[in-house]
Amino acid sequence: MNDHDPLPEKARSPRGGTATWLRFAIPIAAGAILVALAPKFFPGRAPEKGKMPAGESEPAPPSPASPTQPSSPASVVVALFPFGTFAEPPPKFIWTRDPLATAYRLELLNQSENLFFSKETTDTTFVLPPDDPGWSQIGSWRVTPLLGGGVAGRPSDPMLVRIDPSLR
Repeated sequence: MNDHDPLPEKARSPRGGTATWLRFAIPIAAGAILVALAPKFFPGRAPEKGKMPAGESEPAPPSPASPTQPSSPASVVVALFPFGTFAEPPPKFIWTRDPLATAYRLELLNQSENLFFSKETTDTTFVLPPDDPGWSQIGSWRVTPLLGGGVAGRPSDPMLVRIDPSLR
């Protein structure tokens, strides 16, 4: 140990502290510089702005959207509540808002996954009265965003719901 070094001889790295990190830092920095400068040294490899490389054609234009699929950003709605088994009918159905939707279609399906109820609303909730006969048939529900012009977005995943009075 010398006068200016506070670490004992055993604690010091045999190659020195800076040699270890420089062994990794220099090659990483050199690689980053090469990647950044590659287009200047190999101009034939990168296409010029607005031009396709030789031998390549323009990509095909997107096909027009079908009446059931939106052509602009994807619409997304998520069914939130109810989900699971309840002793009594839940107070209301709740789903997320879709910024592209002008309305929503709530669909109730029986346990055989057949549609037995459909209602359109502009809200993200719907109340089905607890005495409605639909509660005895319900097996699942889903909601579809309506995007205007007769275009329906992607429906939510179905949510399983069961009413079991024996749980009371």
